[in-house]
Amino acid sequence: MDQHVSPIGRPPTPEQREKIKLGRMNATPKRAYSEAIRDHCIECSGHNPGMLDCENKACLLYPVNTRGKRRKTTKTTIRKVIVSECRYCLGTHTPSGCTSPSCKVYPYGAGRATKKVALCNTEV
Repeated sequence: MDQHVSPIGRPPTPEQREKIKLGRMNATPKRAYSEAIRDHCIECSGHNPGMLDCENKACLLYPVNTRGKRRKTTKTTIRKVIVSECRYCLGTHTPSGCTSPSCKVYPYGAGRATKKVALCNTEV
């Protein structure tokens, strides 16, 4: 069985436990997504929206632009918001073709793994 989650009612095997442990170690922390959004907002609006909203309500990152909003939002939702911003910026449904590494949310767009994940997925 090559899944991270064991079947219902059965404890995970040692191999599954190891995969779960590696998955948790390799996961991008919510803090990294939050910092990327904050940096993008500073670049766009010129100020840190840590406490106050910016005026650009049309921005796709607006729902998660302040610290309080990000704390109440799950990491998966923040990631989806970043991917939707990438799609909007590129004007296509598949944002994996982005070639703008100067963008603050570029490392977390769709189809890109962070260096930490890429390094840990190599077989030893």
